[in-house]
Amino acid sequence: MKNKKNIYFLVPAVLLIWGIIGYKIYTTLNVENAVLMPNNSSVEFNPEKIKEVEKFTINANYRDPFLGKLITNKKVSSTPVKIKQKPTVVFPMINYNGMISPKEANRATLFLIKINNKQQFLTVGEEIEGVKLLKGNSKEIIISFQNSKKTIHIQQ
Repeated sequence: MKNKKNIYFLVPAVLLIWGIIGYKIYTTLNVENAVLMPNNSSVEFNPEKIKEVEKFTINANYRDPFLGKLITNKKVSSTPVKIKQKPTVVFPMINYNGMISPKEANRATLFLIKINNKQQFLTVGEEIEGVKLLKGNSKEIIISFQNSKKTIHIQQ
């Protein structure tokens, strides 16, 4: 019988705690009962004046922690460096029209090249009108003219 007396004492305490929790949830979710502040207050915005930022430089002449040496700034020479430009070479009008591959292994591949509107058959290493054929395949050739190289793609 002692246990029943303790249960009767706990039931009202549990109901009271759950009642308080329920009331708090109800008041939070019920917006209609919320107190609204009047919109009569005026708010002014006064921005602060921007102060001029101080300029500074970093003096980084300290010992290198890894090398153990003092870092010194190297002086840059004030004399300008003159760059030699290669003279531009004007290539003659060259078109690559195709190649003829022989069936026999001991014959050279012929490349059909049009130099200044004259069709020529050249093999690798051959030179005509100052134009020397260096390399070639079915898509492009590499030629040399006055010690300048140029790649020419096939004309369709």
